[in-house]
Amino acid sequence: MTVPGDVAVRYVDRAPLDALRRQYPELADQALVSPSIIGQADDLSALGADSVDFVIANHLVEHLEDPIGALREMVRVIRPGGILFMALPDPRVTFDVDRELTSAEHVIDEFRNGTKQTREDHFRDWVAKAEPHVDWVKAAGIVGGPDRVRQLIEMDYSIHFHVWRPDTFMEFMVVASREAHLELEPVDFQPRVADDNEYIFIFAKGMGGLARDRAPTPAEIRVGSLEAHVAAITGSRSWRLTAPLRVAGRALRRKGQASRPPA
Repeated sequence: MTVPGDVAVRYVDRAPLDALRRQYPELADQALVSPSIIGQADDLSALGADSVDFVIANHLVEHLEDPIGALREMVRVIRPGGILFMALPDPRVTFDVDRELTSAEHVIDEFRNGTKQTREDHFRDWVAKAEPHVDWVKAAGIVGGPDRVRQLIEMDYSIHFHVWRPDTFMEFMVVASREAHLELEPVDFQPRVADDNEYIFIFAKGMGGLARDRAPTPAEIRVGSLEAHVAAITGSRSWRLTAPLRVAGRALRRKGQASRPPA
């Protein structure tokens, strides 16, 4: 997320990173960046409403117990005309291959009634159907069953609580937007490519029409500014890090062109 310069930043210690390494031992040799702000996806209270240009939820949404509640909070902090970028793993080519797809009714129930009643079932499903396909779990000789389920719950391990294909995720977005009264306009979609395991959706906040006989509004001008931010990020030489953002860049350029009245 981009944060305006006048927003106070809370610097934190390394405890969250240490916890992350305990949950993901396969990252032991990887350098992790200390974040400036730490919060939950469903509680971004460190950020004000309409305060950021875009939110990047990269392989995040599937980890959320209440994705509708988190989506509502993400949209809250994005300025009108800002971008929500979401990349998700395609279960057909990941360790979720044997799991059932999450239904719209299921996430609505968790949004309305909380996740306490369904939490253990999610962990049982993960242990039984996902972990047998996780390479480092197999290499470590970890055995599934009730003890493993309890262990992960006690660790508050960040499993994939939900599973979506591109078509069912779009259905989720329609249902979530209606349920949480969100205004999100689809901007672009990038399907999975042969050498990767993710697909990408990009949405813009707000669905109002654009008049052609007036000057651009400040929100529309910010789209052009955001193009520059994305261009700077995608200038990196790390293709696997920045390729998804190039999709956002193309979408932003199209949106910026559509926002500008004809000369």
